[in-house]
Amino acid sequence: MAIHIQPSSVGRPTTIETPAMASDQKRRGLHGAPRSLGGDMSPRNDCPNGIEFAAFWMVVCCMIASIASLGTIEVDFVFLEDHPFQRSMEEGIRDDLAAFGVTVRARPLDKEALNEAMQTGDFHMAFTESWGPPYDPHSYVASFRVADEAGLAATSGMREPMTKARLDETITQVLQEENTVARAQIWERILKSLHDQAVFLPVSYHQNPAVFNNRLEGFTFGHQQFDYPMEQITARFGSQVAVVSPGAQTGLFRDVGFMHPHAYRPNEFFANNWVYEGLVAYAADGTIIPALAESWETTDTENGQRIRFQLRQNVKFHDGSAWNASVAKLNFDHILAGPLTGGDYHGWYELPAKITRWDVVDDYTFDIFTNGVYYPLLQELSYIRPLRMLSSEMFKGDSPLEQNSCPENWGTVEGNGAAVTCAGILGVAGTGPWKFIQKVTNTRTLDEKQVVSTALDEGEVVSEVRFGRNLDHWKLPSNFEAERYLQELIVKTYDEHDEVQDALLSGGLDIAVGGGPLQANAIRTIQEDHGNLLTVMFSPPLNTRLIALNSMKAPLDSEEVRKLIVHGVNKEKIIEETLGGLEEKAVTIFPSDLPYTNVTLLPVMDYDPEKAFMIRHHGLVTLDARNDTGVREIGIKNCGLRYWSRRIPRRAVTLNQGATEVMLALGLSENMAGTAYIDDNIWEEYQSDYLSVPILASRYPDIDTLWGAQPDFLYGSYGSAFSDRSINYSKVIGPCTIAEEGQHVDSQDDWSSCRGALHNFGIHTYLQEPYCETNQHRPEKVTVQTLFSEVWEIANIFDVMEAGRILINSVVQHFADAQDVQASVGSNLPQLDLLWLDSWGDSEPFVGACCGSVNLIIENSGAHNTFDDLGIDTQRSWARTPWEDVIERDPDIIVLVDAVWDTADSKLLNLCNKTETRAMRAVQNRQFIVVPFSGTTLGVRIGAVAYNLAEAMVALARGVPLQEVDFQPVEGNGFLSSSGVFVYENLPAVEGIDLDTFCPGTNAISTAESSNNEGSKSLSGGAIAGIVIGCVAALVIALMAILYMRKRSSNGGVKWESSLKSMEHAISKNGIDGDQP
Repeated sequence: MAIHIQPSSVGRPTTIETPAMASDQKRRGLHGAPRSLGGDMSPRNDCPNGIEFAAFWMVVCCMIASIASLGTIEVDFVFLEDHPFQRSMEEGIRDDLAAFGVTVRARPLDKEALNEAMQTGDFHMAFTESWGPPYDPHSYVASFRVADEAGLAATSGMREPMTKARLDETITQVLQEENTVARAQIWERILKSLHDQAVFLPVSYHQNPAVFNNRLEGFTFGHQQFDYPMEQITARFGSQVAVVSPGAQTGLFRDVGFMHPHAYRPNEFFANNWVYEGLVAYAADGTIIPALAESWETTDTENGQRIRFQLRQNVKFHDGSAWNASVAKLNFDHILAGPLTGGDYHGWYELPAKITRWDVVDDYTFDIFTNGVYYPLLQELSYIRPLRMLSSEMFKGDSPLEQNSCPENWGTVEGNGAAVTCAGILGVAGTGPWKFIQKVTNTRTLDEKQVVSTALDEGEVVSEVRFGRNLDHWKLPSNFEAERYLQELIVKTYDEHDEVQDALLSGGLDIAVGGGPLQANAIRTIQEDHGNLLTVMFSPPLNTRLIALNSMKAPLDSEEVRKLIVHGVNKEKIIEETLGGLEEKAVTIFPSDLPYTNVTLLPVMDYDPEKAFMIRHHGLVTLDARNDTGVREIGIKNCGLRYWSRRIPRRAVTLNQGATEVMLALGLSENMAGTAYIDDNIWEEYQSDYLSVPILASRYPDIDTLWGAQPDFLYGSYGSAFSDRSINYSKVIGPCTIAEEGQHVDSQDDWSSCRGALHNFGIHTYLQEPYCETNQHRPEKVTVQTLFSEVWEIANIFDVMEAGRILINSVVQHFADAQDVQASVGSNLPQLDLLWLDSWGDSEPFVGACCGSVNLIIENSGAHNTFDDLGIDTQRSWARTPWEDVIERDPDIIVLVDAVWDTADSKLLNLCNKTETRAMRAVQNRQFIVVPFSGTTLGVRIGAVAYNLAEAMVALARGVPLQEVDFQPVEGNGFLSSSGVFVYENLPAVEGIDLDTFCPGTNAISTAESSNNEGSKSLSGGAIAGIVIGCVAALVIALMAILYMRKRSSNGGVKWESSLKSMEHAISKNGIDGDQP
């Protein structure tokens, strides 16, 4: 039996009435706004109640009146008073939230008062940042357990299922978990809880910028926030001395402090990192690599663990003294002396409490013992402070109690039953790649001995600090060519950011690196105007700029209010205005490339005015802000390309059928100047609108035809739509390259992307995100939310948000209907194993894989994707696999994708003609379903296709006669269901071959009517039994259908769940699309 899915009324967007929302809200009760939001949540009688408003200003009237009726939510926002970035960001957030009836009161505070407010929880909203590698995620999350920063207040009001007490327990549990798989699962639980309860608003992922003179090359970023490795830089010409302006804890660099390896401020991270080294180092992706220890081995002991380090030999300190296990022990003795392991000193992180003792085994073997399993121990040994190694010659004495290396101004420290006298150190001597030479002030010069004990006088300021290359560094190869590399660094101070920019442009400054020396607008100016002189680079995301939301303080003790804030802040706009658009928008608390943080968290913590309004007043729709010029601020970033304030496109061209149907479903045919590349028939309900749009080509148009349409916006479903290989864009706009740096996901080297060049040319584009040019911009797995995000963004671009909401609701409804079909048969329905055969290959077919819309459709239909484990590493919707694997897995049913370039009939002929595939169970039983290619992509049809497939699965799995599940005979040899599924009673003839006789097996399913009319055919006992069972099943289904229709009728003719609840229900299945066509 073959089943063919045809366009039908199933896909028509359903009109959702707000009164149905209100009645549904009253039934479920808790999904309206909580009491703290204020006001009655039912629609106001003095405003229109339907979603089909008569005019724009009626919507405005309704919204203003409804928001006003709810009262105002008031919150205060604390920030550092002399921090222009924080003040500017607060202003943007205040303006955004005002649109949703939230009044933000600014509370600028000095540093001391701000720290006190965050520690005591005296705030609603507060700026904070994650700590970045190597501290994240474990050290930052562990800090939520103490009153050091805003994290304690943010998490203290968390509720079931992850209360604050349970969160603290779970953090302790994960830090002690040895098994990496179990550890990852616990981290996912922690991150999901923080996300679900919305205790932080992620704003942007901080990246370090680096600007350097083009006479230098070879710079690479380090892996920590203040990690600026300079040792690989070479001078192409000019001096081997480089002048550097580094980002510092003070922003603009002021001073390196005392260069003390075992202390904190005013010592600067970057300088200490150049001079001092630890046993291990932190590398990309959280990998721990050897430093002064060459290797290590962990062994369980009776009370904990022993880590045995084999130390690097033939290493010298800058003063010429030797590195060995005795020196390591001396440093540990002083740093971890009992009184110094308290919270006011080195007890801010877990390591001091975990290490119980340390011993010298021999000259180059050193043991550390712990009181239990603590997985981040090696990670914490890589911190820049305090466990960095100082030469034994620089200690004032061996006694860690009487002459400890801690700074003299710490005085005497008591605790843990002992007292430590802090004596300081004698000088600066580490093993790092750079030696400290001198610090120069406006009155004197301090050498490596003086700098550790000399405080600056009043009015004394540092002008520069010098470092020289350590030519004896253990990392240098034996054939090191010193004349090619930098030999000296001069770290200069500047009073203002503009001075840094001027010095770079004049050539007086070679390198500005880190977040501090330059402001965003200066970096952008250098990028755009001075590439001939200077190069600009950005590090991967290091940490996250966050706003802590105090879950203990009303009204933010309400999770709904916190989510209102999360979805009400336009981060793209704020990043553009305060950071020059130079940072990535953050949607998670941590960047995804840190250990255990690559977790998919839904719904996305992003600007969503529709959702914010629905939270504030259930059922209201959003309107875009406008200015006097009619330009709307939409702030969309698509596959790495941004576009900002712009007018509504009037001459859009769609380049794939999926994109075309989204536009038509949104009612945008009048905004379209053309369409192209049609895979099969346009959905029936969009046919009339489609015929009103100029058809430029059946495949991709040539560039002359496309340009003749004068497009102002290009919309494609696949990356090929913007390839010079498909359309010769370069003929008009010049050479095309990948939109952003990175490997193209397609295997063909000439498959470049012209989107960046098109944007520069003034034509904006939109590409479905599952087909972004680089993996970094593709979602790991496509979900229904992926489609919803696309619909919202297209609706936003064209200012048709209400149409977008209706379209999304129709897709949600179809998925719900598919689940109703499955539920109607309950556990009696076996799950079918389904092969999605996209295109034929004699040795390797192209099949539905793990991660895209195909998998999403299959899962929602109730079947199992035969190849749901294929293509995970490369995020594929489709992938090639050998026929041997297909035959081995032997699916129950085969979906044949029908496209003009590879028809379902040709696939069917090949399946029956190939000896190996003829024996497959699905071929023997003739279990075929034909789906048009346009129904397989991430588009407006996926919900209806899942619903149609679900009905087919019920019929196939239970053997129910097709007429009994609402299939009706049509002219020809088949039957059409009311939902659009077409069933062939006999296989068709292809290329003159009658497949009904050529293919193995016989049709397993017929209709009750056809069986009764064929009087000349006798029925076997099994067939009669099948009909009886089918009739009983049909009766049950009919009764359920009657109840179902009554339920629909009682809800005003439409089955409806609230948008928020329906979205959560619908996106529980994941799906990503590959590289079609």
